[in-house]
Amino acid sequence: MQPPMWVGGVNGFAAYCMDWLMAVVSAWALWLVGLRCRGPWIGFWAAAIWLICYQRYAALGFLGQPEVAAVALSALIMYLALNEGPFSRGEAFGAGLILALLAVFKPPFILFGLLLMARGRRRSPGDAARHGLLAKPALALVPIVGLSMLLWGYFASLGATKDLIESALVLPLRLGQMAHGSFAAQLDAFATGVSLLLQYLFMPFLFALAGVALFKKLPVRSERILLSYAALAVILIPVQGRYFTYHWICALAPMSLFAALGADGVATWLRGSSLRRTALAIPLVLALLFLSSAQPRWDLWKRYRGAPTIEAFWATVPSTYPGEDRMLGADVVPRLAKNIKRQTADRDTVFAFNTDPGLNIYSSRRSPTRFFYVWPLQAPGLTPPQWQTEFAHDVMAGRPKFIMVCRASYTPHGPRDDLDILQAWPELGPWFNLNYVRGRTIGSLELYRLR
Repeated sequence: MQPPMWVGGVNGFAAYCMDWLMAVVSAWALWLVGLRCRGPWIGFWAAAIWLICYQRYAALGFLGQPEVAAVALSALIMYLALNEGPFSRGEAFGAGLILALLAVFKPPFILFGLLLMARGRRRSPGDAARHGLLAKPALALVPIVGLSMLLWGYFASLGATKDLIESALVLPLRLGQMAHGSFAAQLDAFATGVSLLLQYLFMPFLFALAGVALFKKLPVRSERILLSYAALAVILIPVQGRYFTYHWICALAPMSLFAALGADGVATWLRGSSLRRTALAIPLVLALLFLSSAQPRWDLWKRYRGAPTIEAFWATVPSTYPGEDRMLGADVVPRLAKNIKRQTADRDTVFAFNTDPGLNIYSSRRSPTRFFYVWPLQAPGLTPPQWQTEFAHDVMAGRPKFIMVCRASYTPHGPRDDLDILQAWPELGPWFNLNYVRGRTIGSLELYRLR
C-alpha cells in the first residue's frame, strides 16, 4: 500500500482510490477479453459486471487485496492467449512482464501463465514450440530478470536482501507445503466460500448460469480458454489453502465473462421484444445485476452522509474486534493511535501483537519487529526455528512504549485470547509480564504500557 500513501498521505481514502483504480484497470482488461471473444458488447458487459461484483466484496471491507491486481494481469494473459498466430516480440515481452508481476503479487498467481500454452497449440505439439511463448524465451525472460534485479537492488540498498528472500521464496514455499486441515475441513471451507458468493452475488451468478447455456455461441478456441481461465481461478483457492473470502475475487473475473454472455442474451431478447430499444434494455439489465448487491453499499452511503466527521462514520462501521455486545467500530484503532502519538517520541516503537499494523500507520511509529502477525511463527513445518527467537529478541530490544493485545482475536475456528500466546512465548512472555502494565481497555482490545 505504499503508492497511495505517497500520493495522498497516510489516509484510508488514498488507499481506497488506489484500490478502485486497479479495479477499473481490471475492468478494462476484461473488456479487451470480451471484445476478443465475441465483440464489444460482451466486453462492455464483462467490465460492468466485474465492477458490480467487486463493489459487493469491497463493501465488506475486502480492499487492497492482491487478487484485484491478479484479475487485471490474468485477464491480459487470457487476451494474449486468445490472439491468433505466433507471439510477436512485443507480446512475448509483455507476457514475461505480466508473469513477473503476478509472481510479485503472489507466487501462486503464475498458474495463470498456463493459459499462454493455448496460444501456440494448433494441430500438433510442435506448433507450440514454433509459435508459442517458448519460441521467444529470451524476450519473455528479459522483464522477469529485469524486475527481479530491480527488486533485489532496492532491498539490497536497504540492507534487507534476507527479508526479500524469506518473504518471496522461503515463506511461500513453506506455506505451500503446509497441511491445511483434513479433506473434509477443506471441502467445508470451500463450500462456505461458494455459499457466500451466492449470497453476495445471486443475480450475477444467475446471469452466469444463463451464459453457460449460451456458451456454444463462442468460437471453440475461446470456449476452451475461458473454461481453463475459470478452472485456474477456482483451483487457486485450495492451492493457497486458507480459503479466505477475498481469495474468491479472482473467480469473479471468469464469472463476469460468463455472466456477460447471459446479460447480452437477455438484453438482445429485450431489444427484440416489447422494449425494442437498447437505451431501455441496457439499464434494465444493469439494474437487475446491481440491485441484488446494492443494499450494503447504500447502507454505507447513508451512514457516511449522516456522520458529521469521517471518524464518526468509521464508528458506524464494524471492525474485526469484539466489544461487549457487538463488534467495535473501525474508529477504535485510529483513535488509539492518535493518543499514542501524543504520548510518544518519533524514535519510540509501538507494537500491535498479532493484530493491526494500522496502529503503527496512524501513530507514525515503527514496529520493533518485521513480524506483524504471529501465525507464520506458530504453524508447524512453516517457520524456521530462528524466526521465533528473532521475533522475541526484536521486541525486547525495541522496548515498545505500548503493546496492543486482542483478548478475542478472530480465527476460522473461533475467538482466541492473544494474551495467553504472548505470555507463553519463550523469553518474551516473562519479559512482558515484568515490564508492562495494563492501561486502557476497549472491548476486547487491551493496551499495555511500558513501566
